[in-house]
Parts: sequence; C-alpha cells; structure tokens
Amino acid sequence: MRKYKLGIIGSGYLSEIIADAYTAGLMPQFELVAVLGNDPQAFADKYEIKGYTDIDAFLENGFDYVAEAAAIKAVKDYGVKILNSGSNLTMLSIGALADEDFYNTLSEAALKSGKQVMLPSGAIGGLDVIATIRTMGDATTHLYSKKNPNDLHGTVLMRDGLTEIDAVTPLFKTSAKEAIDLLPTKLNIAVATALAGNGLDDTTIEMEAYPNFSGDHYFIETKREGYHAKMDIYSETSSIAAWSVVSLLNNAVSAIRIG
Repeated sequence: MRKYKLGIIGSGYLSEIIADAYTAGLMPQFELVAVLGNDPQAFADKYEIKGYTDIDAFLENGFDYVAEAAAIKAVKDYGVKILNSGSNLTMLSIGALADEDFYNTLSEAALKSGKQVMLPSGAIGGLDVIATIRTMGDATTHLYSKKNPNDLHGTVLMRDGLTEIDAVTPLFKTSAKEAIDLLPTKLNIAVATALAGNGLDDTTIEMEAYPNFSGDHYFIETKREGYHAKMDIYSETSSIAAWSVVSLLNNAVSAIRIG
C-alpha cells in the first residue's frame, strides 16, 4: 500500500489531534513527516518527526498533502507555495477565502499545479448536501450560530453588559460576507457554508448570544422547491474540526470515496 507524505502547519491543539490520530493508526495510508510552526520542536519531538520554522525548508520534504491547522495568515502566506511545490492543501482556516483576491490567486495556483485545495467540514457538516441543492438552482441557505458571550472578547460584537445577560440576545443577521467582516477569525464555518451554498453575498448568517452556554452549536437550513435539508450540529469542543481533517484526508486517498 502506498504511503502519502503528510506535513502539518501549526503545532497547537488541533494539530495534535491530527498527529494523535496518525499515531493511533487511524491514517494508515499516510506517513507524517514534518510540522511547520513558530516553535515546533516540542511537537516534532513528541511525534518523532521533523520540525521547521521556514516554509521553504519544510516543503523540501516533497509532501503529497499538507494540512493547515494554524491561522488565516498561514494560509495566505504559504498556500500558493504549497500548491506550487506539488502538494495538495487541506485548510481549516477557510475564512481566508472570504478575500476574493486571495481566493482567485489560490484557485489559479491549484489549477496550474494540478493540485487541490480541500476544505474540511470543520465544526459543521452537510456541505455536500448544501452544494448539491445549490447546484440544482434557486436555493437559499441560512446558518444560525449560538455563542457564549465570553467567546466574543476582543471582537467588535462585545459591548457593556453582554457577559452578564440572562436571556438569549440577538447579535446579528446578515450576509456571510458582512459576518466575516464582523468576526474575521471566528467564522470559518460561515465561509465554508457560503462556498458550498450561494456564495458570500447570498448566504445568510445569524448569531445569538446564550448565557451559560458552552461549545459550538450550529443550525443550517438549505432549500429549494421540492427539497429541504436541515442540519443541527453541536460540539462540546473544537476537536471535531481536526477530526474532520483526518476524515477528509482518509477519504481523499481511499479507493472508494464517500461523497
């Protein structure tokens, strides 16, 4: 059985989940080779792989797949280089694709290199259903998100008294494009939903603050005449995002692919 060379960008919590899945034998067709990060040595030592802080040295390993679990900046800085090196790219920081210029640049690089940019489902699901109904035409897609007010510190949505609310409090209802402008680092799922659905301008995102709530809870509805899909997804932690990368990578190299 062929082994595909895998590199990871980021050495934090989500990257550890991917590496742990590999170590546990849950990615049998991959060989985890190296990690790229700001301070990756402890991660590299733990998993007995190579650690790099320089993208060019990292890419000299000749990866088949690179999995990004770092930040939007990492995707924007390294995405094109990864594709040009001959590697496919799996990216969790899907919010980077809300930048239309970068989306076009990354897409062009993928087409020229013959490689793919693969978007995992992250903390949601049903992207295949959304894309299918959208392809049929005249579809609408709406994403609803619950948030703990404390998760909004450092954002433009934080206001006096928000962390002391005792009832559900509306935050916004707008297009995915405007939602990303409000929360550029916290709504990768909005971009994923919009890309699968009607685009950033025509996909609706709604968010409300819930007191004493923990985790992530998303409700997605997409419909057209004769078809109606609803998805209700709760995750206690963000670990499901990393597991979605593991699932996507395994599916990408499987003889029989699902979806």
